[in-house]
Amino acid sequence: MRISELSDYVVPGEDVTSGDQIEFLDAGIAREFENRVTPQFKVKLPSGKVKLLAVNRTSCRNLAKVYGDDTVNWVNKFAIVNISEQNVRGEMKKVIYLSPVQ
Repeated sequence: MRISELSDYVVPGEDVTSGDQIEFLDAGIAREFENRVTPQFKVKLPSGKVKLLAVNRTSCRNLAKVYGDDTVNWVNKFAIVNISEQNVRGEMKKVIYLSPVQ
């Protein structure tokens, strides 16, 4: 059994690695996550599996520059994954950053 298969959410380093492409399958919803509102999307992974991904503000700005401010326009568009290890509230975590496929 793979632990990443037990989660409905994308697990960095297990479900995706840097350089992978994901596809947005919906326009997302606004979810409260760690005391802030974060867009969450249903995405298709390179494996073909569908999981949920909370997208950080940096990634949203990167994607909006090419795909537009309205996430309805992101449906069926692709993004390139970049995983970075960062200090998040005093703990080192893998963070997913997305860039549009141009």
